[in-house]
Amino acid sequence: MSEAPKTVTRKQAKASINHFGRSLGFYILLPLIVYYGSDLFFARFPGTVYNYSQDILGLLVSALVLVIIPLTAFGLSSIFLHLRIGDYLKPAGITKTQQITLNSIGAVISISLYAAMSAIGLSSFTKGISYDYLGIFTSQEKILCNVLYILLFVFLKPISDELIFRGIIQRQLGHYGRYFGVLASAFLYAIAQTDIVMIIPAFFTGWFLSHITLKYHSIRPTIRISIFIQIFYLVIQQIPERMIWLSIILIVMQFLLAGFGISRKALRLGFPMTGAGEWPLWKLLLTSSSILVCLFLFMIHIAAAFTLL
Repeated sequence: MSEAPKTVTRKQAKASINHFGRSLGFYILLPLIVYYGSDLFFARFPGTVYNYSQDILGLLVSALVLVIIPLTAFGLSSIFLHLRIGDYLKPAGITKTQQITLNSIGAVISISLYAAMSAIGLSSFTKGISYDYLGIFTSQEKILCNVLYILLFVFLKPISDELIFRGIIQRQLGHYGRYFGVLASAFLYAIAQTDIVMIIPAFFTGWFLSHITLKYHSIRPTIRISIFIQIFYLVIQQIPERMIWLSIILIVMQFLLAGFGISRKALRLGFPMTGAGEWPLWKLLLTSSSILVCLFLFMIHIAAAFTLL
């Protein structure tokens, strides 16, 4: 059931944006601190820290800054904004065929754009974070690292992101314009990416996920899509170079599944954008103090990526 439009003043709207914008600032800042500060930290404390290996400690810190702190901060924001997250966790009423089609479309959008960004050499400006233990199960520690990685990056973070960007940010911005909420939440999702190669893929993937959320008034389908995309990335990354043909087959299969589902009208994907480009709404968003801070952090990250690395 769609929510009734709310009439608010410009001051009230900015106050509402700043409620989630401050949480978004922490969501952007904390991973950047870990991203750029981890090398300095482990250079000073090599080997183990308090009997934890660097890999395990890194995963625990990642869980803190990517899931626990953001969910806590945005949970408080949702209380102030009177947003009941449970309303967007209801069943969407879609079939398995529809969900498979959505999963494949999401994977095609994300991995195609990621490949394009890598092909133009953008990845050479990115400070890579290596996970050398992935796919290696030669010790209890490496097994634990693989389990923690999958739990965090394949399941918990996608769920967290959907709760934050589709369940809270899109929903709040949708009060000012339904399709403005779609595009603006995708924009904020893009600037929140730590890996600059993912900025463009994240924007278009976020745009797609936001449309799905608007269509079904639920984030259950988008949670499944996001988890599927992460599983797909993980599988592709673990395929040896000598078996590149297998990666190509898997990617082509996603294109075929997506195309087959659309051609058979397994779901209707209408993407109206009426009102998404209204300048007064964008001016309202982009002049809010917390969003200005987020944009400043984003520009700092871009500058650092091209000058410090």
